[in-house]
Amino acid sequence: LDNPTLDRIVQHIVDVRRRNTQVICTFDWPADQIDTLFSHLAVRLHTLGEDKVRHTEYDYRLEKIILYIMQESRIHYQVKYGLDQEIRLGLMLSMSAIQEVDLRLRAKAIIGHGTASIHQDGRILRQADCSFGHAESRKHVEEKAVEYISCTQGDIQAVLILDLKYPKANMAFVSLYVPDASPGNVAGGRWVLRRDVFYGGDGLSEQPDGQVDLYLSDFLGHTGLPTALCRPSGADLDAGITRTPHVILTYDRLREVFLQARSIHAGILGPSVPGPESLYQAAARRVGEQAERRHTEEMNRRIAEEREE
Repeated sequence: LDNPTLDRIVQHIVDVRRRNTQVICTFDWPADQIDTLFSHLAVRLHTLGEDKVRHTEYDYRLEKIILYIMQESRIHYQVKYGLDQEIRLGLMLSMSAIQEVDLRLRAKAIIGHGTASIHQDGRILRQADCSFGHAESRKHVEEKAVEYISCTQGDIQAVLILDLKYPKANMAFVSLYVPDASPGNVAGGRWVLRRDVFYGGDGLSEQPDGQVDLYLSDFLGHTGLPTALCRPSGADLDAGITRTPHVILTYDRLREVFLQARSIHAGILGPSVPGPESLYQAAARRVGEQAERRHTEEMNRRIAEEREE
């Protein structure tokens, strides 16, 4: 992209998406203005009803931005949204187990997107938030998970991967990679789950049973956290030490998120019949409404700030 300006970048993104194509866009941009660009870009796309660009890189040596402009299907968005709501609800329900006021405040301040920067070979990869790899091999996605842990100096404490077998979406797998400094672990990380099936296909009388355990340290890091709130290491588990997770994503709940997203993607989700809300559904709805309000307020604030500039 020659002579890039905010308007030209936004128009280029919109044009590529309307053509239903995928493009890698590279252009020069000063290193000290990266955050400002991405902030304004997110606001401008939001005002146009467009999603943000989720795949970005910045090469500090060449001072170049790389945007991966690709289509995100409804199944990807819906799974991301459903998973976000499940995690938010799990965190909310676990608050009663946190007695310390300062830790409770830190837990309440957890936001729904990644804040870590991934540095590798003079580049910064700003896509730890949510990265869709339907065009990537499983090997590449797993290598990316290892990079997220090894290249962020502890800023990322867990990488959760859902493989939806897109576009057929007839099976679904879950993987979880975490850092692990146990003696003898040269890799510095370990797979808690690796391509574990949580949806085994249509027509099965019994689906796989299991769960993904997440700990408060997966969101806040280990610094300043009591040991009881931290994920046990591989050495701890070998010694028989276990701890209570703060967020449990059962395979049953992951299937519900996946199947609803698949139905919406396929356009076969009919009108729902109103019925009594369970306590779980009511809590999930409130969490979702609160998150949506916070998101709308934040975007309106940023839009107002941009108009004032």
